[in-house]
Amino acid sequence: MNLLRDWIVRSGSIKHARPFARFEIMTLTIQQIRKTMANLATIIETAPDGQKYWPLFERLERELATRLDRSARLAAARGAVRRDEIDG
Repeated sequence: MNLLRDWIVRSGSIKHARPFARFEIMTLTIQQIRKTMANLATIIETAPDGQKYWPLFERLERELATRLDRSARLAAARGAVRRDEIDG
C-alpha cells in the first residue's frame, strides 16, 4: 500500500500526505482519476502484490463513469434549453 500512496503523493493527486484509506476520491478531477487509473494499471501488472489494488481500480472506474454520466446529463439538459429557446 505504501507504494501506491507514495506515488499518489508524488504525482500531486492529493494535497496532503495522509493514510490512503482516508483518501477522498471526490476531490480528484476527471483527469486525475484517469492518470491515477493508468498508474494503478501499471502497478497491478508489475508489482508483486499488484493484484491487491484491483478494488481501488474498480472504485476509480465507477467514480469516473459516474462523473462522465453526470457531465453528459448536464450537457444534455443545457442543450435542451437552448433548443427550446431557438424553437420557442
